[in-house]
Amino acid sequence: DTIDQKQFTLRSVLVGGLVGAVVCVSNLYFLLKIGWGLGASLTSAILGFAIFKILPAKYSEGFGPKENCTLQSAGTAAGLFTAGYSNAIPALMMLGRTFRWYQLLIWTFCCAFLGVFFAVPLRTHAILRQKLRFPTGTATAEVIQSMHASSTNASIGIHKAKVLMQSCWPSCLWILITFFIPFLYNVPIFYWIGLAQVDAWNWNLNVSPAFFGAGMLIDLRVTLSMFCSAIFCWGLAGPLLVQYGWVETAFKFSATSSSASLFLLWVGIAMMVAQQIVSLLLLWKPIIRGFCPTTVANVIFTTLDRVTRRSDRFHGLPSESISESLSPSSSTGSVHSTTFEEEEIDPAPESERIPASWWMGGYLVSSIACIIVVTSWFDMLIQEVILAIFLGSLFAIVGVQATGETDITPISVIGNMTQLIMALVRKGDSAVYLMAANITGASAMQATDMMQDLKTGHLLKASPRAQFFAELVGGLFGAVFSVAGWYIFSTAYEIGGDEFPAIGARNWLVTSQAFANGFSNMPKHVGWFCLVGALFGGLEPLVKLRWPLYANYLPNIMGISLGFMIPQPGTLATMFFGSLALKWWQRRDKAQCDELSYAVASGMCAGEGVMGVVAAFMQIVGLSSLANGS
Repeated sequence: DTIDQKQFTLRSVLVGGLVGAVVCVSNLYFLLKIGWGLGASLTSAILGFAIFKILPAKYSEGFGPKENCTLQSAGTAAGLFTAGYSNAIPALMMLGRTFRWYQLLIWTFCCAFLGVFFAVPLRTHAILRQKLRFPTGTATAEVIQSMHASSTNASIGIHKAKVLMQSCWPSCLWILITFFIPFLYNVPIFYWIGLAQVDAWNWNLNVSPAFFGAGMLIDLRVTLSMFCSAIFCWGLAGPLLVQYGWVETAFKFSATSSSASLFLLWVGIAMMVAQQIVSLLLLWKPIIRGFCPTTVANVIFTTLDRVTRRSDRFHGLPSESISESLSPSSSTGSVHSTTFEEEEIDPAPESERIPASWWMGGYLVSSIACIIVVTSWFDMLIQEVILAIFLGSLFAIVGVQATGETDITPISVIGNMTQLIMALVRKGDSAVYLMAANITGASAMQATDMMQDLKTGHLLKASPRAQFFAELVGGLFGAVFSVAGWYIFSTAYEIGGDEFPAIGARNWLVTSQAFANGFSNMPKHVGWFCLVGALFGGLEPLVKLRWPLYANYLPNIMGISLGFMIPQPGTLATMFFGSLALKWWQRRDKAQCDELSYAVASGMCAGEGVMGVVAAFMQIVGLSSLANGS
């Protein structure tokens, strides 16, 4: 079959890399705005499919699902290759550090490729043996298979891509208009009606196509939790903190400032970290499978079952209920008995597998390069970098397990745990903690993203070797465009300011400085509120486990914590309105909504993200002075 023979091709990786580059700068825009990124795999697959369908036959002949899988692998690698530019790098910048472009470019290559190489041996265990679901990877495979299944589905795929572009250009045009008329983006409606105090807490009408589209991509329960949290934080708690003198100002941010935004950020961090830690602990069986050989894992589970049954005789509890309650993965497709299947024969032919010498050699070269770069430019000792690389590999296993089960990568926990470990090794140096967390976070993130792609390829019976090459090529695109995007945004705007608050960077910065200087610089009374927030966050996964039927009626802790951490309630309101619009569309025409909503929302997000880069460039060259009439 000639279609199946074409997998890794120049045309597929070039198109995938370019589509991923667009997603990359859009993602960087979102991450710096609200600390939340968007996926790249589905967008890459749909746009890539449409591009080849509208090209002349001599350029698109033989483009099939396996080559599309290669394309989306390159697109995903490029689109999500933002190693540290939403957390550690801006946090270091807030500490006064500066970096040259070539330092960041080389650093990005070294660090993120660690995750790509280390993900290769995890494929056997996570995909072949445990058969973890990896929801995003599975959904991408289904979409690709559907688009290539028939001419009818092909026309639907082309229509989706057209709709995506049709929603993209109005978004671009709107951002261009609001660059010259800025108040149209954040309309100060409360100031206009005489409620200046409300306006002072960033309550405005945020007319952002991207955040409206993002709301369409996010579950209503999440955006409702974010909006309600914003009302509580920036409509009630924040003003009360200022009124009673617990903090001095509303939004001034530094690690030692007394502001409502820092106070509420601490509570949000405690809530989010507690929720993610408890969720990981509830995945104890898959994590043991990830770390231990099959025989060792079976011995552990058998021993625990015997102890549990013995304990049940005294407590009158059925052991089956305890065993089942401690395994939350029953709906994710993973195996959760005390023993699990032996390794399945790899369906990929020998010629399509990735030789061990390739990933081991690549991992070794990347590690050495990382040690040289970080010790030369980022003031870490050799043994500290080696420890960070080791932790990155360790946490990559945890991240792959968590993502395969839940589709959520706990980067926040990985970063904070790394900082805690480094604080035990080196006292009083927050910059070292941030860079170590950057190494582990980037490695774990890239490994989990590649595992999603490998899951897609496994379902499509595509070549892992072709995907591996595509990831490397896509990573080159992603590294270049992420550095370029970072320099454009950071030159045009104050990172950590009103335009780009860099929520992830603030999170990591205050954590690193707390580990470096102790918790004495925390805002007054915030410790007790952090304790309450941690208890509230930690209870959510336990309640969902105990009463799963009511899980959809519980507030979403991730959404609530983001409401505490994002001092832009108008933006969160816009996302909530986007989710409401999706619900209205579903009720009016569910079939049309299911078919086109992702394309519409993705186009709105991509349009603003790309035009945001153009607007930042116009800001750099001085067109903002024309916009302001000076």
